[in-house]
Amino acid sequence: MEGDSDSTPPASVIIEDSTAPTQKTVFSASVSTENIAFADPSLMMPVKGKMMKKQFFLGLLFPVLVAILFAIAIEPLSDREGNGGTFESNGEGEFSIDLAEMGWNCDDGSYYDANLNWYHEAYFRNANYDCDGDLRSYGSENIGIIYENGSLELDFLFPPVDGYNVEFNYLKDGVSRTAVLGQGDGVNTTFSGNVDPDYCEGDGYYEYSLNRPSQTSWFRASGGKASCIITEEGETIIDSKLEDGVLTFKLPDSSSGVKSINVEIYSYDDDMEFIFAFLPCLGCLGFVGVGIGTYMSGYKWFAYGVGTSIILVPAILFVVFIAALSAYGF
Repeated sequence: MEGDSDSTPPASVIIEDSTAPTQKTVFSASVSTENIAFADPSLMMPVKGKMMKKQFFLGLLFPVLVAILFAIAIEPLSDREGNGGTFESNGEGEFSIDLAEMGWNCDDGSYYDANLNWYHEAYFRNANYDCDGDLRSYGSENIGIIYENGSLELDFLFPPVDGYNVEFNYLKDGVSRTAVLGQGDGVNTTFSGNVDPDYCEGDGYYEYSLNRPSQTSWFRASGGKASCIITEEGETIIDSKLEDGVLTFKLPDSSSGVKSINVEIYSYDDDMEFIFAFLPCLGCLGFVGVGIGTYMSGYKWFAYGVGTSIILVPAILFVVFIAALSAYGF
């Protein structure tokens, strides 16, 4: 039938897959360091490291331990050779001490020092003699008196400097008062004046040397309303002579009743004393060098400890000391 031709299915068509595989593109490269500038590590921000406590505390204790060991090592060198004895006065109160017999010899390059001690009026007094040739006594000496009527008489240990006032200050009825006893002439040591009657409390002063920053000697009166003694704290030169190694002298009038004295003689090398005087400076420089060396070697926490021990701790102690002085008025 003619109508059946329209419903005839189409012939099958074979479709071939003509898609070809896609070719992949591969890239390759190489790294070259030529003409490349690297950053300077010193210009980079430092990386904060963790504190090495053991290293820090070792550095902190290092100067202390070294100082202790060094002091132990030089102790035998710093010891002074000594010799001594007890001596009696003769009938006239004169002492004769054979220093040569005790090893005194200022010509052998060593320095000699003699300490003299005696007991008088419940106090120990002392004097010193060395290779410079002066026998010097230290302590309080009676130099005058204030009488009941207020008159005052003084005989100082040193002549006041020419043109400088000798003043005595005291407190009377709550009011501070000053008695000018005269002016020095560089020679005279005796002065007199007047204070309020029935009075015996106060202190005075006078200039006695202008060779270095002016030196002042102080004198003091203390006691009841009756006549009282005035004393001066200072150094006096005792008349003495050294012949054939024998030192002969009499004690000051204030110790005229003393019958015996103790004498101790020490000797030491001047060169060693010079070295000992500079050891602290050398030690400080040495510790600074150790700190710098260990820091440069990479042991920075050890160096921080050394710096804390020799710089920061002393600075803190100094500030505390100054603050204490300011607070308590010492």
